Amino acid sequence: MTDTKTAQKVDLRGTFMDWLENEPDALVEGEELASSVRIAVGTDALADLNEPLPDLDSEDRRGWWADMDAEEIWGGWPIGSKNWLLTRAKISDPNSW
Repeated sequence: MTDTKTAQKVDLRGTFMDWLENEPDALVEGEELASSVRIAVGTDALADLNEPLPDLDSEDRRGWWADMDAEEIWGGWPIGSKNWLLTRAKISDPNSW
């Protein structure tokens, strides 16, 4: 089975993923499961309306644009993870030291 193999790079700015090709216009064979996991973990899932967002001044619940009507269009399900919600800043009393 052919696959769009992904490469992952992590640095101080974040995690970045890119597609790799064997030859020009040729997809890589193998690693379908690994690529699926990388895409699911590396894609932002839509936050529920009742979940607190990392930036309390924002109403951006993120999500992936292709998840909007995935179930109705092709019987799909939403992908992605809500790991991005863990970027919340710690709220503490500045005078507690």
